[in-house]
Amino acid sequence: MSDKKQWKMVIVAAVVFFMTISNKVEASEERARTIPILETVWVEEDVYQGNRMGLPQTSVGGGKTVSFLDSSGSMFYVSGGTTVSFSVNLNASASVQMGYINSSGSRTSTYSGNGSSHNTSFTIPVTGYYRFYVTNQSSNTIQITGGTISF
Repeated sequence: MSDKKQWKMVIVAAVVFFMTISNKVEASEERARTIPILETVWVEEDVYQGNRMGLPQTSVGGGKTVSFLDSSGSMFYVSGGTTVSFSVNLNASASVQMGYINSSGSRTSTYSGNGSSHNTSFTIPVTGYYRFYVTNQSSNTIQITGGTISF
């Protein structure tokens, strides 16, 4: 076998090996999480509003959580000390919890209340990547009909 063919085989084997390791790590990380995320929703950024993003409509089952990512499917990069305003509108009155989740999966609640319109403002403590969540604490499915994230 020529040296060129052997080199190609080594490269292919290494790529397959690293892809397998990466998938195993992802699977074990997913099993280790305890946050019951029902769905992750991407938020389209409105270039005319700067850092203000409108939330899309989505359903949240009773006891379930939905989290919001930026339009590219990534967590939001937020500088420490930045004040974030987060609001959601619902199709019916319900009990919800709202807050943020950092890149290591740690959840921080910033609001809990009843009604059909919910608002919270909070200061991000440390520069990093964050997603914002809503947990439906009611037993019925609710519909998020709109809202905003701004910072």
